[in-house]
Amino acid sequence: MQTTFEQKPHVGICAVPLEGGKSGIGVYIIKIIRHLSKRDDMRLTVFGFESERHLLEIGPGVNFVRIPEMFSGLAAGLFWHAGILPLLALRNRLDVLFLPAGNRRMSLRPPFASYRLLSTVHDLAQFHLPQKYDRLRILYVTEVLPAMWKSADGLIAVSHATKRDLIEKTACEEAKISVVWNGVEHENFRIIPGEEARRVLRERGFLPENFILYVSRIEHPGKNHVGLLKAYALLRERRPDLKQHLLFCGSDWSGSEAVHAEIVRLGLREYVHTTGFIEQNLLPYYYCAADLMAFPSLFEGFGIPLIEAMAAGLPVVSSNRASLPEVLGNVGLTFNPEDASEMSAALEKGLFDENFRRMAATCGPVRAGEFSWKRSADETADVLLGILR
Repeated sequence: MQTTFEQKPHVGICAVPLEGGKSGIGVYIIKIIRHLSKRDDMRLTVFGFESERHLLEIGPGVNFVRIPEMFSGLAAGLFWHAGILPLLALRNRLDVLFLPAGNRRMSLRPPFASYRLLSTVHDLAQFHLPQKYDRLRILYVTEVLPAMWKSADGLIAVSHATKRDLIEKTACEEAKISVVWNGVEHENFRIIPGEEARRVLRERGFLPENFILYVSRIEHPGKNHVGLLKAYALLRERRPDLKQHLLFCGSDWSGSEAVHAEIVRLGLREYVHTTGFIEQNLLPYYYCAADLMAFPSLFEGFGIPLIEAMAAGLPVVSSNRASLPEVLGNVGLTFNPEDASEMSAALEKGLFDENFRRMAATCGPVRAGEFSWKRSADETADVLLGILR
């Protein structure tokens, strides 16, 4: 017997915080909703801000419930998730409520409610980089959030590293944690001839002829731009004729003033450039115009830029922390992100070891092919429907 529309499981998804699509979590929410909305085995209701609705690629059959803009702030947003969202889940008669940013915003299911609760946890940076947060936020992310995760019917971890942290740091039950990797849109992130990529970017303004790329919001200390600057300065000391500049693609974020000050302190203003936020449709051209991707982050729950770079055939050198070796596989070089000398040596090998560069250009796209947003959404759907059984 054919299932009618009303008989299909009703899934509610909270599209907060999107952060304008300028963060990894924002990209994750946008892509998961895009692909889930194409499925015909569930009904979708999306809760989001009207001001960000244009970022969501949702079909006409998806119900959009507007969140008042007054709840866009942090404290108001936490109140909305804890107090109002459960009531909306009941009013809309959801079968499952899915929170795709559970390490930022979480909800509790009332004891009398019958819907299931699923949440994605991207990282547990609070246990590894406590200096990143003020005292009140540390209390929320180390005590309140873990207690709420334990009450959920299921959790998605975006990497095996995050799953280990959930078990070891918060004692969440292993049986209810599913690992679903993040993805990449291969129709956008692909190999583009270098000269074509440089031509497109030159038309938009200044671009160094040769450069090392770092795609990340400029955040200190977590993203470790300062460590990369120190490693790059050491490389320039060894190779004064180095052609490659440093290019930071990302918005200024918390602590960015320390990064800009370090550029001046090291005398690197001539060689280090920033682009601000780059739209997703332009990012592939930066990967294909670059000579090397550096990713020195002190901690990541996944590391989406790694697979974007590999999809473009760009050699990658990366921090060896948390999830990054898991994502990179055997395709890139890894280093201790707190050792400037080791990082500098990795930059040098990444730029000048032709055997490594040929291997990365050949094997990178193959490794990236193991990741896709459609696969991520399909596996997420399996978890969503599975907790109803």
